[in-house]
Amino acid sequence: MKFQKGFVEEYEKQLQEEEVQRTLRDKYNIEDDKTVNIVKLSSWQFFIEIVSSWGRKLLTVVMLIFFAIGVLAMLYPKPRTEMLFLFQEILDEITAYLPDFLVFWN
Repeated sequence: MKFQKGFVEEYEKQLQEEEVQRTLRDKYNIEDDKTVNIVKLSSWQFFIEIVSSWGRKLLTVVMLIFFAIGVLAMLYPKPRTEMLFLFQEILDEITAYLPDFLVFWN
C-alpha cells in the first residue's frame, strides 16, 4: 500500500514540532504537556537570522562558481595552463605584499 506524500510530510512536520516543544519545555522547566511555548525573536535576532541566511546562500553560490571553474580547469588544457599561471601570480603577489601588511598591523 502506497502512502500519499502529503501525509508523510505532515506527520514528519508534526514530529518536528513536538520535538521543538519538548526542548522548550526542558529549557523553561515546564512539566505540563498541555502548555505550548512560543518564542518570538527580537528585531536584532531576526535581522541576524536574515543576514546569516543570505550570507549562507551567497557563500553557496560563490563556492559553486569556484567549483565550476575548478572542474573546467581540470578538464580542458587551455584553461588549465591559464589557471596555473593565474594562481602563480596570486601567490607571488601575496608573498610580496604580506610583509607590508603585517608591518601595517603591528
